[in-house]
Amino acid sequence: ARGNMVWMGLARPLARAQFMLIAFAFYIRFFYGVIALATFATYLISLAIADKNLRGLVYLAYLSLGLVVSYLIVGLLIFHDYRSIINYILVNNQLSFGNSVDMTLDVVNKPQTWVAVGVCALALNVYTLLQRRRLFLTVNILFLLFLKLGFSRTDHYLNYFVLPLAVILLLPLFDRSSLSRQVVIISTICLLYLSISPSYPGAPTATILTKPGINFRVAYEDRMQDVYKDFRLTPDLLNYIGDASIDIYPYNNEYAFANKLNYKHRPVFQSYMTITPKLDAMNQEFFESSSRPKFILWTAGINCNSAACNPFDSFDGKYTLNEDPLTTSSIFLNYHKVAISKGKNGVPLMLLEKNKVARKYSEIFIKNEKMQFGKWYNVPMIEGRLVKIKPVFRLGIYGNIKNLLFRGGIIKIKYKLASGEIKEYRLNILNAQSGVVASPLLDSFNYSGGQVDQIMFETNDKRYFEPSFDAKWIAMPEPKVNIIKPIFNAFSNLPPEYTNIKNIQCEGSIDEVNGISPPFSIVDVSGGFYVNGWLAYSTQAGELYDKTFLTITDGNGKTSFISTRKENRGDVAAAFHKKALINSGFVASIDSSVFSGKSKLGLAALKDSILYKCDQFEVNINQAK
Repeated sequence: ARGNMVWMGLARPLARAQFMLIAFAFYIRFFYGVIALATFATYLISLAIADKNLRGLVYLAYLSLGLVVSYLIVGLLIFHDYRSIINYILVNNQLSFGNSVDMTLDVVNKPQTWVAVGVCALALNVYTLLQRRRLFLTVNILFLLFLKLGFSRTDHYLNYFVLPLAVILLLPLFDRSSLSRQVVIISTICLLYLSISPSYPGAPTATILTKPGINFRVAYEDRMQDVYKDFRLTPDLLNYIGDASIDIYPYNNEYAFANKLNYKHRPVFQSYMTITPKLDAMNQEFFESSSRPKFILWTAGINCNSAACNPFDSFDGKYTLNEDPLTTSSIFLNYHKVAISKGKNGVPLMLLEKNKVARKYSEIFIKNEKMQFGKWYNVPMIEGRLVKIKPVFRLGIYGNIKNLLFRGGIIKIKYKLASGEIKEYRLNILNAQSGVVASPLLDSFNYSGGQVDQIMFETNDKRYFEPSFDAKWIAMPEPKVNIIKPIFNAFSNLPPEYTNIKNIQCEGSIDEVNGISPPFSIVDVSGGFYVNGWLAYSTQAGELYDKTFLTITDGNGKTSFISTRKENRGDVAAAFHKKALINSGFVASIDSSVFSGKSKLGLAALKDSILYKCDQFEVNINQAK
């Protein structure tokens, strides 16, 4: 009763004033506003149900009307432009949706994680049902929101699930009852477990106490100069840019702060957050307008740590040119390359300058095709053009529910190059419909890359998508691209020079032939095909062979030898606890025209002039016509 009297005294002024707080929270950070609105709205609904009258709903109506007016007023004070208020809602709505679908990680949370989450949910429900029934709806709605925010991209669970739930625990913490204390203790143990134990292999854990403090006495610009000192550009590049406007693409805007550039960024200034076609179209419009910046500094991907890396390899196993296709297509149409330079750790950078006349996005139609997951499709070729495919993936009922309550599925694209090598990248589900690179697979700022003969779309969740989909093949007018012809490994009908020969059981593995893993039956090959694996002289001693060879034995028993290239195999070194085994990997690109019909693929190696032939490796291969 005392609680009801207190509420009756506070409800009216709360309903009149809280909408201002909620509106302001939306502009601090959008999801703060969502949480504030959910908190007050569900509480007012709970009061209406508990008191069995419409007073709580009347206050909710006051709250809603006041929130709309307050949102407009606060927005105009901040932006001075009503269109920005609308765009603010649009951008945040798209970011929220896109994050749930495409900012996911290809990982599985540990069962213990869900046990801890479930125990927290149970404890809070017991507490609210027995002691705070009017908070039951509010606490559960907030719990679901935090679960969605924290685990839709699963590596965000510390900031968006653990910390908010710790705040909710302040409710039972200040209750003087045995039950509330038990709830606090149990839930705190669960949250502590989530904080210090990785939710999945490699997941982040709480490191708040080990982070160094920030000296706010130092001016912001000076702090940025020190923090980003490794992102300095070369003097000749800075002289060329001068004080002209510039955007940094796809991310790494540290270059703008480290070099005090005249930074004029696109609406969504980090490409990995351009995760829906609407957001992508906003960037497209920006780069096709007269207000676009004079320069764009195209930086290498986050995973690029050396001068030899592929600058288009992005994080999360994605490919930069597939992340925001409308943005990149508009950049290629309206900018031209003026310099290639070096950035942090010597990674490549590309400076683009705008063309005199802005052009609208365009594409060249090739053909339509019906497709299915898990099947290879031939890529059409147009000389000098970048060929793309525009798939329209359809979600089933399960997929839509999964997007709403949890997180999206995973789609990957496999590229079978003319060399036989198969490369795999994660795709953005939503933006894929705007164009996925097919061929060539560019791997340098010279706009060159290997020819792709076939592509395949794969998904690990057959319930999430419908099995078939429509696709359209297109070609881009810009940039003009160069296809690099495959370089096959050396083939010889004669064995390498040796003084003795031994047949042994080797330590190693043929991991893949043309992307197919063991157990092998008959592998059909044509054109170029690719083989990778590892081989060691002694895993116990961490000793390697001098040279590793693939062998091809025809039906008459004649054996030919193919040289291989080394490949780092950190997994092998870790498995046997021998650092030297990191160099045990091998790869080879083979021209299938060097043999005919059915043959057997095997392994051999040279050590101290002794040729070792591995008896246990024998893969049946057939040259497909």
